[in-house]
Amino acid sequence: HVAGNVWQWCRDWYDEDFYRKPAASVPNPVNHTPGHARSERGGSWVGPADLCRSSYRRGRAPDARGRCLGFRCVSSINDLG
Repeated sequence: HVAGNVWQWCRDWYDEDFYRKPAASVPNPVNHTPGHARSERGGSWVGPADLCRSSYRRGRAPDARGRCLGFRCVSSINDLG
């Protein structure tokens, strides 16, 4: 249910080459190096279908707003107890 609803903000900064760097080899990698754009994933209902997949990520200015941009709240399973 990630793909195709709205673009979802990620907690890391966008870097086109991040997944080619050693820091990306750990489980659940996060790019903590600030840049000009934050990461977003998932595509939206107003975009092309080939972008509507959770593995597709791109960058967007942190102050961006719009009808096709949102976020998903998550927690660890331990927080549900």
